[in-house]
Amino acid sequence: MTPPDTKYIDREGAGLAFQVFGTGPGEFVYYGSEIMHLDLLWADPHTEANLGAVARNGRIALFQRRGLGLSDRIDYVPTLEQQADDIIAVMDAAGMQRAVIGAPGSACGPAALVAARYPERVAGVCLWMPFPQAVDGSCDDPWASEAEIASMAEVIRHVADNWGRGRTMDMWNAEMRSANNRRLMAMLERSSMSPTEARAHWGWSAGLDFTHLLPAIQAPTRVLIQDGGVSPLSWSERMVAEMPNATLHVMPAPAPGSSIGEAYYPVVMHLLELALGPKRAAEDNRFFGTVLFTDLVSSTKLLAEIGDSEYQRLRSIHEHAVKAAVSDADGQVLDFSGDGSLSLLDMPGVAVHCAERIAREASAAGIGVRCGVHAGELQRELGRVTGLNVHVGARVMGAAGAGEVYVSRTVRDLVIGSGLEFDRVGEKRLKGVPGVWELYRFDEVRSPQSIPLTDSQTPMDKVAVHAARRAPRLMRAMARFANATDRGARVS
Repeated sequence: MTPPDTKYIDREGAGLAFQVFGTGPGEFVYYGSEIMHLDLLWADPHTEANLGAVARNGRIALFQRRGLGLSDRIDYVPTLEQQADDIIAVMDAAGMQRAVIGAPGSACGPAALVAARYPERVAGVCLWMPFPQAVDGSCDDPWASEAEIASMAEVIRHVADNWGRGRTMDMWNAEMRSANNRRLMAMLERSSMSPTEARAHWGWSAGLDFTHLLPAIQAPTRVLIQDGGVSPLSWSERMVAEMPNATLHVMPAPAPGSSIGEAYYPVVMHLLELALGPKRAAEDNRFFGTVLFTDLVSSTKLLAEIGDSEYQRLRSIHEHAVKAAVSDADGQVLDFSGDGSLSLLDMPGVAVHCAERIAREASAAGIGVRCGVHAGELQRELGRVTGLNVHVGARVMGAAGAGEVYVSRTVRDLVIGSGLEFDRVGEKRLKGVPGVWELYRFDEVRSPQSIPLTDSQTPMDKVAVHAARRAPRLMRAMARFANATDRGARVS
């Protein structure tokens, strides 16, 4: 998705940066702590996918503590009350009356104060890796053992003393402490604040205690801790016991090699479940969409004939052409692998126009490219799509020849009335896919002359796009009907 504009509101003479984006029934506030940057977040594809998952289901206000990141610098650490007031101020600026609030680490304290003080503004609270008590030795009634508190305090000191080196990864489990994640976290640290500011902010965090607020939090609350992280289970259990409507969730260790965005995805699902309910949140991963596959024909033979340098030049031309065409179609290129690509678009008619443009421009450059288009229910997985219909799309493309655009009968049926014309290829068995599939070749001669993709939607197309985005179950039903018609009587 396109990164939103950054806005500012005045907070005691300093500009506080925030972003608001998304559509749908939910309202979300994510209040970041010491490690965040409103611009750099959008540079990571997995983090962008996380933000997109929330944005599909509601509006989200995204910002971090006053004085950090893109906000104006200040010469003090804002108090718990000032930070809580900032949350309310951003909600007011965004026109949000009641929202689910998510916060990590020391940002949990201000979020808890908002929930306790303004229950009418809070629909739910998601506290990730919270530190409800001071770990600097000032706590009179610690909920954790002396050794556990000392360990947490040492991690915080180590993070502050090595600011800009990615040591905040030490708060996560060992699987996340890869060299690449440390480099990315180090960049976020440096972009968020200076080492001097870091020592001041982390010192404030180490002395924070908001346990007195917990009994007053009436909103549904989820406390999330990381398996293998620095926060002890007993500490969080006591925290949950103090709240009347809270549950504890231990986040499983991510698979080794996971990115920060991938590890953060379960937190996003908790936010969505608080706002929409578990069933509705799970449905967000299933959606109607159109996949477009492209492939360089006889690439190995071509490589042997023209050599590495010339082949790489042609491949680069193809990749840039795919990116340009898909971008103009308001789609998303998901993957370049081998000699082909996978893209996701809303509607099959637009995808066919996009495929025709890619094949035509490739032919003009002396490249043989085949394309395949299929539509149906897909499964979303952090910047990727999976499911049987993805494999169908790849097999549809594999049946085409150089310069050809093949589509499934599903696509042909869904674009009837659009003016697009197709020649029937016949029934084909697609490798690894059950049943027999009827394929069609796009006929660019009999179809309307290609027009700019952004202008290619008729009023009915736009209605269909809206339905696909806002009422995906209807579009899934249409696609299932088309698939059943395509395969039903011919399965042997």
